[in-house]
Amino acid sequence: MTAAIRDPYAITVASLRDAPTIASAARALAGELSERLGHQVDIEVQGDDSSLDTLREWSQGLLDCAERYPGTPLETVFTGQCEAHSYAESLVDTGVLIFDQNLLSAGARRAYLARLDNDIATRWRLPAAATPMGTAVHEFGHFVDLGLAVTGWQRPDAVEGHRDALRAEVGDVLAASLGHRPTPAEVGRALGGYALIRTAQGPNGTLRGQLNELVADAFTDVHLNGQHAQPANSRVVHRLDRAVLAPGERIASSTCHRLAQQAIKDRSVTVDALQELATSIEAASRARMAAARPAARPVTGHPQHPYQGPGSPVRPGL
Repeated sequence: MTAAIRDPYAITVASLRDAPTIASAARALAGELSERLGHQVDIEVQGDDSSLDTLREWSQGLLDCAERYPGTPLETVFTGQCEAHSYAESLVDTGVLIFDQNLLSAGARRAYLARLDNDIATRWRLPAAATPMGTAVHEFGHFVDLGLAVTGWQRPDAVEGHRDALRAEVGDVLAASLGHRPTPAEVGRALGGYALIRTAQGPNGTLRGQLNELVADAFTDVHLNGQHAQPANSRVVHRLDRAVLAPGERIASSTCHRLAQQAIKDRSVTVDALQELATSIEAASRARMAAARPAARPVTGHPQHPYQGPGSPVRPGL
């Protein structure tokens, strides 16, 4: 991932930055995201009065991640009704990502940013995660992480081994920085309270439970803060990358295109050979996707919601 801190409000994709309307921005996202992931992604955004800034920031976050993780099983993005007070929700087994429509109206942007600021002030979320772009990156992190099981990129036993290693390593890294095994409060201060949802501390300072939110927030921290991310989060994403970025297995169509252009320029390979390579990569990716719909209960991240404790603007007085 990036080595430098990513400006979470900078829009670098020209087709997205220059889109004058919500509809044109949604079309730009559909085209760019489909190209980067290597399969069709459907986008549906409701409301002509929606905030272009918020949509662009969500979209840029997804596109940045898709560039590095092609083949991720994200197939549909839409705005709709999420669980009360949630920012977004991922239904990984169906390939669906939902952003809360109530956050997207032009008049709601100021309140949305205020809620995110409160998440930082209460240490509920790390600063990187508490931005609109961070909301999108966090959800994409669920698709990368939970997609290991859904898409069959890894055998079930390998997926569980990946989780076991994470549970132990996060505690080890925090212990090394603190000089002792971390308490739950120390884990929360280091990684943010939201990271510990459905996660508990086990024997000898190890973690147990789902770790879904911890992994997604670690993914967000590393993606947006690079080498400045929390060391424990860097370890989490390093292991995640080892699990999902197997050499030679996943290359995005956009990456294929750039490699092809350079190879043709250098006359190091024929156009026919490159087209054959791209076709075989796409076919392999689609075959994995076709086999990725097991008859099982939904695999999902916990709906992403703001801090709701004492002093919360969402639920005052709790």
